[in-house]
Amino acid sequence: MQKTLKKYFFYYVGAALCFLSSTAIAMNSGTSVAHEHASEIINSLKINNTQSRKIRLSLIPFEKDKTPISIELANRFYNELLSALIEESNSKIEYVSNKDVKHIANQLSFQNDDYEKGLEVALSSIKDVDGLIIGSIFLNKDKISSSFRVTSMNGKILATTQARNLNLKITHIDVGSTYLSMTEALDAAARYIKRNAPWMKEANYEGIYYQNSGIQTQASLYFKDTIFKSLSDQYFKLVSDKRLMIYETESSKKIGRSRGLKITSNNTDSAASRNKESYSIKGKYWLHKEHLEIRILLSNKLNEKITWRGMIDYRGLPGDIELEPKYNDIDRTKDMTSQIGLELSSLHGFDPEYRIGEKLQLIIRVSRDSWVYCYYKQANGDSIQIFPNPFFYRNNREPLLLAGKSYLLPGDGMFPFDFEITKPTGVEAVKCFALSRNVTNDLPEILSGNTMSPIPKEIFKNISDIFMSIKDVSITEKTMIISVFE
Repeated sequence: MQKTLKKYFFYYVGAALCFLSSTAIAMNSGTSVAHEHASEIINSLKINNTQSRKIRLSLIPFEKDKTPISIELANRFYNELLSALIEESNSKIEYVSNKDVKHIANQLSFQNDDYEKGLEVALSSIKDVDGLIIGSIFLNKDKISSSFRVTSMNGKILATTQARNLNLKITHIDVGSTYLSMTEALDAAARYIKRNAPWMKEANYEGIYYQNSGIQTQASLYFKDTIFKSLSDQYFKLVSDKRLMIYETESSKKIGRSRGLKITSNNTDSAASRNKESYSIKGKYWLHKEHLEIRILLSNKLNEKITWRGMIDYRGLPGDIELEPKYNDIDRTKDMTSQIGLELSSLHGFDPEYRIGEKLQLIIRVSRDSWVYCYYKQANGDSIQIFPNPFFYRNNREPLLLAGKSYLLPGDGMFPFDFEITKPTGVEAVKCFALSRNVTNDLPEILSGNTMSPIPKEIFKNISDIFMSIKDVSITEKTMIISVFE
């Protein structure tokens, strides 16, 4: 989406994460939407009045910072859905409350790894449950929409619903009355961060993403450069004889060096040290009809968090900046989740930014011995299998990865050649599946790892369904977005 952007913006700074927490909202027909979702779920589960046994379902809580409305309002809609499910099924559905699942909502927010590690623990502890309800509330242009799915405990999808508008009416947003430029705004963010973490000496930058997509845009790069300069200026004034060290990638990047700022590698011992002085920085931004919202989160190794939020008038950004990804057909909202923990990352972090000519290295880790299959989709639409592959099979019989061990891909014996990022620029993705048994013989030949030929587009489009159709197996699916720039 291109907009003509000029000069000013509204801003709001605070510790609250949910942008509608101070918003007056009228839910005109949330109950009817909940009943529509409930009917779809019941029909998919094939619940009828003749069956004697109740279907026992539990909820996976919303992640606070993946909902564009307050978590309180999101949970209210969850309650309406549960009531509708019980009513529509004539009490053939029973809700099973689980304190371990609820604990996730209270303890974790914003980022993927902690949430999913906690989710793995919770899933391992849940007993006597037939399925898990997983909801998503998201922005769809200027509307707030919802969708749900029900998964079995082994990760298979039992039911899904269509996206439906929640008919939320935003009647007021408290954004203050001060007009600032973007630079002045992020200077304000840096001052806020300095006031709350004056002891910070190291910051590991992870990215500022478009909504919950995991995609970084040209606007993301602009926000990054601006916040880097603002932070360096603030912390230079605080400790004039020292520099705030901002780590971005495994290798040094030429981001520009301003007073008080030092860019270096994040694979040093100091960057990984568990102390109060080392923070990670990440953020997201949302596009609304008349303004852009940006959220920035800092957290240290002690799980102490600092949040900043701003509401930005579109006129406060450069005129030709790209705010919205041009094209993205990668949907990871329905990735399958089971008791198998699957961590997928890179030496540039999760959902990383890469430049043309850089070499990609993935990090894969499973919580229990699992058979793993990984595929790569390029910006031009082509897809290939990267693990297992013909080179791997020269020395290995099956794609079995051991629990608790981190595997590097490319790596000796697994993918023994460089994986260099090439043109075109755009959005790329890695999709991995971890399974409880070897399913190589259950897969189409093109997905078995015996060839490096491109995967037909129709097969890759349905790859999740292909894995989900395999019987007698638990599956966890993970998708990582890679944003490629010149």
